[in-house]
Amino acid sequence: MSRRWMKIAVFATVALAFVLRVWHLDVRSIWFDEAFSWTLSSFGPLEIIRRTGSDCHPPFYYLILWGWIKLFGDSLWAMRLLSAVCGTATVWVAWRVGKEATEWTSSPVENVNSELDVETIQTGDLVGLMFAMFVASSAFQIHWSGEIRMYAMLSLVYLLSVWFGLLALRNHLTSTKPLIGFVVSSALMMYTHNFGLFSFVAVCATLTAMAWWRERKDAHFRASRMTGRFILASGIAGLLYVPWLPYLFHQRSQVAANYWVSRFSWTQLALAWDGLVFPENSYGSWQATRGYVALAVTLIVLLTLLIRPRGVDFLSLMLTAIPATLAVGISIVSTPIISYRFFVLIHLSALLAVARDMQKWLEPVAALAMAVVLFANGLWIHHQYLAQLDPGSRSGTREAMAWLDSVRTPDENVYVLHSCLYFSMKYHAADRQHVVLCTPQGNVVHYTGAPVLVENERRDLDALTDTAGRAWVVDCTGFTAGYSRPFLPGGLKWQEEKRFSCPHSFEGQVVVSEYRVEHEDASQATKNKKNRGER
Repeated sequence: MSRRWMKIAVFATVALAFVLRVWHLDVRSIWFDEAFSWTLSSFGPLEIIRRTGSDCHPPFYYLILWGWIKLFGDSLWAMRLLSAVCGTATVWVAWRVGKEATEWTSSPVENVNSELDVETIQTGDLVGLMFAMFVASSAFQIHWSGEIRMYAMLSLVYLLSVWFGLLALRNHLTSTKPLIGFVVSSALMMYTHNFGLFSFVAVCATLTAMAWWRERKDAHFRASRMTGRFILASGIAGLLYVPWLPYLFHQRSQVAANYWVSRFSWTQLALAWDGLVFPENSYGSWQATRGYVALAVTLIVLLTLLIRPRGVDFLSLMLTAIPATLAVGISIVSTPIISYRFFVLIHLSALLAVARDMQKWLEPVAALAMAVVLFANGLWIHHQYLAQLDPGSRSGTREAMAWLDSVRTPDENVYVLHSCLYFSMKYHAADRQHVVLCTPQGNVVHYTGAPVLVENERRDLDALTDTAGRAWVVDCTGFTAGYSRPFLPGGLKWQEEKRFSCPHSFEGQVVVSEYRVEHEDASQATKNKKNRGER
């Protein structure tokens, strides 16, 4: 393929990636994690940092979202567009990473800065294009590029870190600018998600090892000098992260004491791996089996990279294996942290390994044809996942709140019993002041919204009987972790309920119930309150 057609192919891949990420961007109603991001970003920057310390993640994404909202507003389309833009940019950087990794490790051994031959350029272009195609069409990557969460941004800064590191290796005599980019992107990666720490360790160790690998083949390359620069750059990135360490230790203690991730098992790892390849909106026995198969295929791909390895093989292998090993090791000996969405960076490295493996063992035309098949398969999986979500008929909190706004009087409150539902209902409400979180204090923990609640925002269940007439009570059948269904106070007489299905299966259904408030006399109210306390 000529350079002109290669550029057209890359442009078409990036353009299609953008279309896939913005298509029907605001069709789904907002769900808890997204509503949490929206709520947290409504505070000022310093308050965002303070409150994020009580959450499970670092603050960088929320700070960027705060500025983004100031510029473009807080509509679903506007807020999700930030992730769509980051996800699209990730596709372009993926092409650069695949190209740079292959060209640098395939360049003439006499001088790493010498002109590349046509075959080397074509090889780098092919690996880069296939890597970009896999990222562009991945149902997993597309999904998180349409969420008001940090995962698309995390993918972008991670690949930027790898790319700048490779540029520093290529331009080892004048590597200051790439190393500055490496420092900044690495620090931002750690400030975007705690799993960024694992990938930071992997990137630093891998690039340093690649420098020593290069010295064996290139008499002009000084690994000791490049290693010193990488150690300095990594140290600066680490120092930039030091101010967050007290918050990290606090977050770890919270997660160790109480978290929604279950205890580690190999089946849990298989299910996480299955979610990277085949996102599903349901839970079935076949997913674990399919996940074990996906794990086995991944291991085969990684092991074949060890046959007549080049630097790009080593890069793909280590950037996949090191973070995965660290996450599994910590989950086994300490705190369970295995979740498929936390593996977003490992997923990118595995896709690079697949692209390199195909280029390594197939003829260029065959490799490109296979890449097109996998690209089409990714689009089909994405289409199937959208069909499972069915946001058109399963509008969840948006439809529930719209119905409530149409039937309640302006002075009637909407009492939400579940904090994982409260922020979503509040976002979609026409009058947010009348949406009230009414649940026992034990139901609101660090992973169900406690960090973003303001003082006195949560009310006790007695608030349900504070007003005469009707009480609108909202609960859901999903989000079971960390939630105990409360006993409602006496004086509430059930009238009817209406249910609204949510797109994600873990959300279940939104259950809107209408109660008539019948006030008790003082002695009976005291007795009922005492009985509720005993229960």
